[in-house]
Formats: sequence, C-alpha cells, structure tokens
Amino acid sequence: MRQNQRVILTDDFVFLHPPKTGGTFVAAMLVRLYPGYGRQALGLLRRERPLGRPAREGGHKHGPRCAIPASHAHLPVLATVRSPFETYVSAYEFREWAHGRKNPEFSRWDWDRVERDFPHFPDLSFADYIRVFAAVAYRTDTPDRPEIGWNTVRYANQFTIAPSPTVTSRTQDIVTALVERTQDVRFIHTENLNRDVYDALGRVGVPEARRRFILDAAKVLPTKGGRTPEQTWRSYYDDSTFDAVRRMDAAMLERFPEYSRLSL
Repeated sequence: MRQNQRVILTDDFVFLHPPKTGGTFVAAMLVRLYPGYGRQALGLLRRERPLGRPAREGGHKHGPRCAIPASHAHLPVLATVRSPFETYVSAYEFREWAHGRKNPEFSRWDWDRVERDFPHFPDLSFADYIRVFAAVAYRTDTPDRPEIGWNTVRYANQFTIAPSPTVTSRTQDIVTALVERTQDVRFIHTENLNRDVYDALGRVGVPEARRRFILDAAKVLPTKGGRTPEQTWRSYYDDSTFDAVRRMDAAMLERFPEYSRLSL
C-alpha cells in the first residue's frame, strides 16, 4: 500500500477520504492490513483538513478521483460517506473555520462581508455556521449562486472522473455529477464504520482472517475538536437549520436516500 499524497493505493483497491467521515479510522485499519506502510504515513493521514475548498485544489489526503494514477484506475474505488447533517456538526466543532481570513483554506470567503454580518466572529452559533460555511453564498467566487450545500459540491467534485464540477459549475452539472456519476464508488458509511469497512474489504478480496480484527477495533478520533456522547448531532439542529440542510444538500440526500429518512 502507498499514498501518492492524495489517495491511498493498494493492489486491490483505491481509497478516497472526504473530510469528517471516519476516513482516519479506515486509514488506521489499512496500516494494520499493510504494515509496511508505516506509522509515519499514518501520522500524515491523521492531519485533518477543514470543510473549506474543493478537494481537487492542492495535494492533501482528501484527494479527488482524478488523482488516481493510470496504473490503478481499473481498481475498485472505496470511500467513506456520512450524513450531511452530522458532517456539518463535526466540521463546526473542529473549528478550522474559526481562524477566519488567517486560514488559507478559507481564502475564497468574503471576509469583509462575514465580519460585517457577524461582528462577533468567530463566536458563531451553529445556525450562523450553516449560513456562512455550509452554503456557498459567502464565497467570493460564487456571489450569485443559488443556495447549494458544500457537501453536495464536495462529493460531486471528489468522486467523479474528470471533468469534475467545481463550486463555480452550474448547479445542474453539480447535481448530475453527484447523483449519476458516482454510482460505481463503493461507499463505507460512518455510522456503521467497523462493519462496513470489514464488508467492503471482503468484497474486494481481502481474506476474512486478515480483516476480522476490524470488527472490534476501537475508534480513531481526531486530535482536536470532537463531541461528548451527550452532544448528538440532532442537539445542534432546530427545524430551521435542519430544513436548510435538506434544501442545500437535496442532491446528496437523493444520492444517499438512507440519509433523507433522518428526522429530528
């Protein structure tokens, strides 16, 4: 197994990791499956990135499908997925966004407007966070954008073969890419992570004896941020914010209908 600075490559499959979806756990399991990969590489994989820019911009662990080299393009693609409702809560608590204009990951936000509308920034409620960072309206490169969620943009960008849509693409192109052009990706669900990783590896040919340990493996948590068990994702939402995410990420919910059935 090796990492080409953007994706994890094995002889059996390729793994792509969207932010805040349990990919750090998957990476840790892969290190145990492929021990020659080394603990230093795992350390690189544990450096979290914020929900701040299209995955194709820059070479980091949240690499896009277009970064898969030709030598591995024929292999199955595995990736993690999480409900957009919970993903936004995780990103909110991780608080990379709180560095504001000092964080280059968020250089395309209209910080004059953000600070004018929210003079107490970075003291944002979760509802404020949804307005500024879950939608794309506060970005300088999408001033006339209809309301669309960042989760939808990110998955459409990260998991389609080029040409991949970006945040500046037409809304319909983003929706079509996500709903129709990601059907061959084998998604591992965060809410059932151990079992889904175990099953996914079985489907790509990893023997049961090698992957059995995954079923009882402990969580691999980020080095900062996070929530207590009492802080369920539902506790962050009210009807207004929940409905806002349902509207913004309608395409995400169409692609993953299991999340469309969630309620408060």
